[in-house]
Amino acid sequence: MNKRNSRFLLLFLFLIPFLTACPSGGYNGPKGSIEGFVVNRKAGTAVADAEVKVDGFNFSAKTNSQGFYSIKAPANDKGISLSFSKTGYALSKVEGLTVSKDEVTHYDTLLPERFDDFLPLEAPSLSINVNDGDTLNGTDLSDQSPDAFKVKISGSVAKPNLNGFVFADVALGKAGGNSGYLNASVPHTGVFSFDGSEQEVVVFATGFDGETTLHFTAYDGNSNRTELIRHVVVKSNSPVAAPTAVTNASAYAITFGDVSIFGTLAKSSKGLGSALRTGDTARLLELVQAKPLSNLRPQSYLDEVLTWVEVSFDYNPTSLPSAFEIYRQKEGETGFRLIGRASPYQLAIFNNNNDLVGFSYIDSDASLKAGVKTTYRVDAVTGSARKASNTSATTPLAPLVISSTSPADASVDTSRIPTYQMKISGRSSLVFYGAIVLDRIQAEGSIVEWIGSDVSTDPAETTLSLVHNSDGLATLERLQAFHAYDWQPLALSSNGQLDENGQLVEGSETAISIAADALDLFGFGFGVSDVPVNTFVTGNGN
Repeated sequence: MNKRNSRFLLLFLFLIPFLTACPSGGYNGPKGSIEGFVVNRKAGTAVADAEVKVDGFNFSAKTNSQGFYSIKAPANDKGISLSFSKTGYALSKVEGLTVSKDEVTHYDTLLPERFDDFLPLEAPSLSINVNDGDTLNGTDLSDQSPDAFKVKISGSVAKPNLNGFVFADVALGKAGGNSGYLNASVPHTGVFSFDGSEQEVVVFATGFDGETTLHFTAYDGNSNRTELIRHVVVKSNSPVAAPTAVTNASAYAITFGDVSIFGTLAKSSKGLGSALRTGDTARLLELVQAKPLSNLRPQSYLDEVLTWVEVSFDYNPTSLPSAFEIYRQKEGETGFRLIGRASPYQLAIFNNNNDLVGFSYIDSDASLKAGVKTTYRVDAVTGSARKASNTSATTPLAPLVISSTSPADASVDTSRIPTYQMKISGRSSLVFYGAIVLDRIQAEGSIVEWIGSDVSTDPAETTLSLVHNSDGLATLERLQAFHAYDWQPLALSSNGQLDENGQLVEGSETAISIAADALDLFGFGFGVSDVPVNTFVTGNGN
């Protein structure tokens, strides 16, 4: 062995103890675990095979088919940063996540599809004039909340001339966002325009008194997002009563076959930016036909399913507590976990006379899954005192999928008293269904006929039929001859039970799945905007 090789061998032998004692990129300190779910929007679709990295350390993991990840990280009270990435998706980042060596840190996040491959894939840089450990004193800054405080925020993007900020949000307890109805239970400022320059925003703090987290989140034009977390103490000035028992807690799961109402960054128009930039008219025509031209910004369209749970409960309105805390236990878990905290004001439900009639919390967690029993509990909290509710369980239903088979699309010489037929899959014990007809020529989309409705009680039934004017409510007993019409179904699956009179047994329904209801005829406050629609032309016969 020559001298050069022998020196190399001695150096290598000298370094072995250090190499073996410093795994994970040289880190040999106390470690903890972080686990959670990654989805493309609230209550949305799991992002499988996304890479999760601890910034500055050699810790990484991949999400499984359910979007779940588990990763080792340095135990750090000061907070660490995680980055989430996948080909075809934007970059998502969280800063200030604390990790304990004694218990698992839970963190769920969003990883939206990128808007355009041409735009940068870099998370925004954010700044806020709040540090870990700061005390934020609630003051009466708004008629909407007796407790609020002001913060100053700013930020920057790597290439502002190509990819500026779109919006931002500041929230207490957990990250807010622009998810509309599904974001109702998050105590946030509301989505606001943000260009990165320093601005002052008001954060509503009613329902918070003590240690909590402050979340500042911002998105750029390519859906890249950064969430900045600060661990703070909120001092409330609101007088509150000692807690009493929460009553009549009930959980109700909704599986919804549409995403269009839940926010401008719910899902990207994949490839639209590239088609515009390169002049690909064929691709542009294809995308525009699939979506209205007015949606030339990242927005949602129907090809996925949302699942959420509404937890409703009652409480004495004359002596409200400081806050309500919502706890959840999924099947297979050993105990309840806190998933949300909100003020009574945020969760209050009022009738048309402005009377307080109850409270409701929306759980849009990414881990909710069809077929998995989930149990909830609500605690009324004032200071260190608390009173727990009864527990209530629900099992989300699978997506109900429906297709219109007859009259088929583009069919001609159709009967003037047609039988409307549809196929379904993923149903539960009950399916409520119906259909409507729209005048294709004269009315240009206005409803001219209510076809009828029925209920299917056979879980094995997959083909549903309705004869035109089956319930006698149609204006025309027969459609016009040689006339063009559109018809569309509506369908809802339920786990409820019917009594001997065909009425839904009270309390038996704890979960539904909505497949098609463009006009909100089921009365849930919003309709499925993209449903199967078949165009047909009648003949001159019956």
